[in-house]
Amino acid sequence: MSIVKKQAEDHLYPFRRGQSKKNDWIILVCCHGGRIIKANNNALKAYGYSRDELYSMTIFNIDLNITSQTFTHMEHIDSGEHIYETIHKRKDGGTFPAEITFLNSMVGGVKIVLFIIHDNTVETTNRKKIDNNDQRDRETLIQYEKYSARTQIASEVIHEILNPLNIVLMRVQLLEMCDGDILTHDAKKESLAICKSQIEKIFRISKDFTRYAPFSKRELSNINPEELINSILSLISPRLKSEQIHIDARYEEGLPDVKADQDRISQVILNIINNAIDALSGKSEKTLRIIIKHVKVDNNDTIRIVFMDNGTGIKEVDLARIFDPGFTTKDSGKGTGLGLSISRDIIRDHEGRLWAENNEMGGASFIIELPLI
Repeated sequence: MSIVKKQAEDHLYPFRRGQSKKNDWIILVCCHGGRIIKANNNALKAYGYSRDELYSMTIFNIDLNITSQTFTHMEHIDSGEHIYETIHKRKDGGTFPAEITFLNSMVGGVKIVLFIIHDNTVETTNRKKIDNNDQRDRETLIQYEKYSARTQIASEVIHEILNPLNIVLMRVQLLEMCDGDILTHDAKKESLAICKSQIEKIFRISKDFTRYAPFSKRELSNINPEELINSILSLISPRLKSEQIHIDARYEEGLPDVKADQDRISQVILNIINNAIDALSGKSEKTLRIIIKHVKVDNNDTIRIVFMDNGTGIKEVDLARIFDPGFTTKDSGKGTGLGLSISRDIIRDHEGRLWAENNEMGGASFIIELPLI
């Protein structure tokens, strides 16, 4: 093994030169169980161990997240540098956030993994400061997204209300113009019944729209997921019809209520549905499948809501960053890149999960999980 250490030292030399101006530490790890066979002086300072102590340890004693299975994967991963973030542990029990760059190589016939470790404490502290500042603006961003969504909905609601109003107006004018016996009693009753039904329709539309009032008070309440989604679908039905989108609703019977902020959950659902509608643009047959069911997640009762479209799907490279603030695949001027990021934050605030994946329909799926607290 001393020969391997010597060759590992030679292998380490160019990396040491390249990293000499940074506070990075380099550790060479033998493939046999992740045992540390080489460490530079910065590593000794960082972890508080002597060189002999480090050489008697494995990477698993330092990295709190790596497992033997993960290390085996590192040994056989494609050539080139790979980066991940983790937590490293010092001798005194303290920890620090670490950014790891690793690559594997053959040294003296032995497979090794080279770790270049950077202490991310400063970056993490700065990131927390930024996050704290951003938190003050988060409500503003949420309200901005609400207004953006409502601008689109408002025109649809106005159109939806004008239609029954025109019908009522025509029927009233008919009753005013026809004196005496021109209209039979049954004809008058029919006109009044039509007016009544159209006015009730306006009330229903208005009731649905009040769910999205921009200054609605934030509060938790018992929400029936099926009723909530149906009300949203009813609200945007004009757009669904104009886009010729088929809604394939698959709701489990007897769904329990969820304790949630109705306004904010509605905002998330509306954002996901609108994204699906955009993704279906240009398709000859458009389907949006919505599945709601009661499941167990980590032995906890959970409501899972799945939105599946048969659009173009999401590129693999985009799946990892689709929830990043500012990221959008839409044309310039057609998206802020904030909707999904804010949606995920809202779901996290409810101790739930929101993620995306591609589906067997050829499109994308967005899955919401909300715990039954």
